[in-house]
Amino acid sequence: MLTLGLVPLASHARNVSILLAMIARDEEDNFAANLPKWEPIIDGIIVGIDDRTTDGTALTVVTALPDLPRWLYYYHFEGFGPARTRVFQVDLVDSCPISKRS
Repeated sequence: MLTLGLVPLASHARNVSILLAMIARDEEDNFAANLPKWEPIIDGIIVGIDDRTTDGTALTVVTALPDLPRWLYYYHFEGFGPARTRVFQVDLVDSCPISKRS
């Protein structure tokens, strides 16, 4: 049986959800071109948006993935490591996703 860490993939395959998590700055064009390709395989998206972003990155996430649960937030960039860590520390239980999907 193929395993990933301690979780047997065969027995848990039906319970797996994929949540795409990323940090972004001025990614409007890239998101418009590429996020729709992810929609068939992800169950939601978290995007930490650098507060220095000057384009429509946040709006593009909303329009590119209109039916997926999504969590968008702005943060002050203090380096790649801290920014990446913050995106994984988002409280998904107590936060309210912007979504049409229930």
